[in-house]
Amino acid sequence: MRKLPLALACALVLGSPGAFAIGLGEIQTQSYLNQPLRAKIPITDARPADLEAMGVKIGDESQFARHGYSLIGVYGRIKLQVVGGARPHILLTSDAPVRDPVLGLVLEVNSPDQSLMLKAMVQE
Repeated sequence: MRKLPLALACALVLGSPGAFAIGLGEIQTQSYLNQPLRAKIPITDARPADLEAMGVKIGDESQFARHGYSLIGVYGRIKLQVVGGARPHILLTSDAPVRDPVLGLVLEVNSPDQSLMLKAMVQE
């Protein structure tokens, strides 16, 4: 009979909103070198409420430096947008062509239950 309280406790922890985690997939580049950037990062395991409250931004200079990246070529050039629907994702776009064959990014993703830092390499 002691197994029932343990099973109930596990169900409460696993079913609680705080135990729910958002996942991010591999970056998918849809543009080529010398074209404006267009790329997607799939969002997995997200509830609709998480997507509505999710925010994403470019990391700060110290985060870029920690990974050996330069913020100068990225800051202000790349737009980020959380896109919901059947296949939710983070959309990365730029107005200007990307001239670097490899672009290092650090993104901060915040939802009500968690914060993630994503290090990504965009290869054109």
